Amino acid sequence: MTQQLIKNISLIGAGNVAYHLCKAFMAQGIKPQQVFVRSKSKAEAFTKMGLEVIFTSTEIKNADLFILAVNDDSSLRPLPYCPLAML
Repeated sequence: MTQQLIKNISLIGAGNVAYHLCKAFMAQGIKPQQVFVRSKSKAEAFTKMGLEVIFTSTEIKNADLFILAVNDDSSLRPLPYCPLAML
């Protein structure tokens, strides 16, 4: 039996949940490929972890898993940015 692993993870959001998820992934040897950030002030914590931080939807790469880590009021706004093949 062949096991398919998730190789590319991208996070949409840069708050506490996204930050702690990135730290937890990296502690397990999993480096998220991108973090989509709206605010440049929040980007610093992710760049210090060595992660690729992006600010526009045109920079989003395909991923095996997108994690939506935004507040409830923003939860539907990022969906149009995800590649259709992933929805």
